[in-house]
Amino acid sequence: MTCRTRTTTCGLATMALGLLAALVPAATVRAQQDAADPLGGRVGGVRLKADEASAAVGLVRRALELLEADRSLKGLQPRAAQIRAVADAVRAAWPKATPLPDVVLQQRPMQVFVTLYLPTGADLTAEGRGDSLLAALVDAAVNLPRAPRYQADGFHRLADVRIHLDVTVYRLPYMQNVADPFLYSMRPGLDGLVYENGDLRGTVLPWEAVRRAWQMHFIQIGEGEAERPAAPRDARLPEDVKKAVFRELLDRAGAQPATWRGPGARVLRFETQSFVERAAGGRTQDGQPAVAALYRMGPLVDAESVTEASMAAATRSATDYLARTMSAEGAVNASYDSLRDQWVAGPDASRQALTIHTLARLHAARPEAWIVRAAQAAAVTLMKSVKEGIVTDVDGTQRPCAFVFAGLKSEVAWTSQALVALADLHGLAPDKATETTVRQMAVALLAAQQKDGSFQVYFATDAAGDKGVRNSEDLEGESLAVLALVRAYELLGDETCLRAAQRSAEYMVFQRERRIGRRQETGLPDVALVEALDRLDALLPSDALARYGRLCGEQIVARQASEPARYLDDEFGGFPTGLVFDSESAAHHLRGLAAARRLAARLRADAPQRHASLKFDEFEPRADRAARLAEAFLLNHQYRAESSFYAAQPAVAVGGLRFSATDARVSTVTVLNFLLAELPQPPARRATPLPPSR
Repeated sequence: MTCRTRTTTCGLATMALGLLAALVPAATVRAQQDAADPLGGRVGGVRLKADEASAAVGLVRRALELLEADRSLKGLQPRAAQIRAVADAVRAAWPKATPLPDVVLQQRPMQVFVTLYLPTGADLTAEGRGDSLLAALVDAAVNLPRAPRYQADGFHRLADVRIHLDVTVYRLPYMQNVADPFLYSMRPGLDGLVYENGDLRGTVLPWEAVRRAWQMHFIQIGEGEAERPAAPRDARLPEDVKKAVFRELLDRAGAQPATWRGPGARVLRFETQSFVERAAGGRTQDGQPAVAALYRMGPLVDAESVTEASMAAATRSATDYLARTMSAEGAVNASYDSLRDQWVAGPDASRQALTIHTLARLHAARPEAWIVRAAQAAAVTLMKSVKEGIVTDVDGTQRPCAFVFAGLKSEVAWTSQALVALADLHGLAPDKATETTVRQMAVALLAAQQKDGSFQVYFATDAAGDKGVRNSEDLEGESLAVLALVRAYELLGDETCLRAAQRSAEYMVFQRERRIGRRQETGLPDVALVEALDRLDALLPSDALARYGRLCGEQIVARQASEPARYLDDEFGGFPTGLVFDSESAAHHLRGLAAARRLAARLRADAPQRHASLKFDEFEPRADRAARLAEAFLLNHQYRAESSFYAAQPAVAVGGLRFSATDARVSTVTVLNFLLAELPQPPARRATPLPPSR
């Protein structure tokens, strides 16, 4: 296993940031702190353009090369003379055909942080300060070789290194309070923290909250901690990450969580502008700028820049990642910890089924032999969760059935997903055993259907007390059952399945919302139901079903974070789950938007009068915008060459999608739903005779 190496920050121990702020007012202490700050509390104030950032990173690389080549520069004393000599040498060696940008030479207090990244994700950071950007860059470059790890870990082999640059834009004090207000207003990934209290000083850079929070184990700070400290756990959720970052800040400063407040204590925050070289060694590719601008997780993607070409590239990359998630036995890993280079195993039937469904869609778009083999291998693992049983009809006839045992989860949901997956697999590689299992699962779903069209959640014989749906998962399980019955009809030609799907769909449209406490049917943000209604309407056209599909689509649009002023740039377009903007929720809802848009497009092409009368002409522009925003949100979470430099194995992570800004793990479910949303879906079809079994 390859793990990231903890950062060594050169010069941070002596850092003093002077802003007139203190958590407890103390004029004398503030005066002493301000006198000790050589920058006078003013720093940055500029934002670099792409060419200016490329020049700044190039200066750092040139300075490091000169320090390696000329030993006299490395040992020059005093330090101020060394910095001047290196700066002069860098300017002299700079190509005259491309003069240095003015912003590099202008006189103003500047602060930078330079981080070197090895191909393994190991990093080394140094701070630089000076009265110009050039001086600050050279200061950082001179600091780096002083770290013992610079030579020992191979950072001096600059051809293998990618340079990351943070330029401080501003520094501000946090508000004065006896509590910890900065933990509420802190923006992980954008705000860095500085703690000062006499000789105690510590700094946490903005990007550490999104690239290193897994190292900062979260321990609850508060009542009872001294007597019985909570067991440390990885910081993944935003609120835990904030507390972990502050705990790390105090640790670096040598302060204690119980005594960090005091007359001389102050906490400052700062924001940086971040850039990283696109390739190791500073090599340029395809005429692109040498560096990429970063925003929290990577280069920022906005909805206006999303094109069909960019989505096609993202889909191909996600497909390549999906091929890496499966074990040789066909088990699909749950996630990949890109920072620890660890796969999280533990197959479950739902994920196995979703994988087969996705592979079938991939094969329809791009037929390749490996896809069929992968789907068959995944089905072998899926079948291990399938249980067999007997259903007794009203007339006493006994029929074999099959269902997926799901523990406390909805067995209707998991069985429905498995049926859809196996029906898809039968389309890829017709097989009598697969056909038989699909038929038996359809029998189980028909047996679970109640007279009103609802479903029991469990199939077990001791589930007589099952009262039906209890939560959102159970609701979606019913919707999945409708889709599964439609797919069973398409494969088996059994009209009973189609009529049962219609009866349940009508229950969901006309009765279910009232049963769960709503006064009228306004639609639910039910992704599976939109997909089911789209497919069912193609077989049995119904204005009521199509209209309800639009209402559900409207509810999905309404859940989106679509007001840019209220959210961070890479939260915009997501679908928040509590306080977390996670990619699983976004990809899932994008599937629902894709289904609603398919329904609208089919009606527009085949039944324009229905399209207009059901108000799809008003809905389509909103759905199109919502889908584009969701796609941009997901692209901001996808690992690319420019955003995987901090991963332990970048080549493995590329194409996967981070769970969230504060959780760098790649979610397999996100990748699967993302692909299902982007890949074309084969149209619904009337049942045809089964091909001969092989």
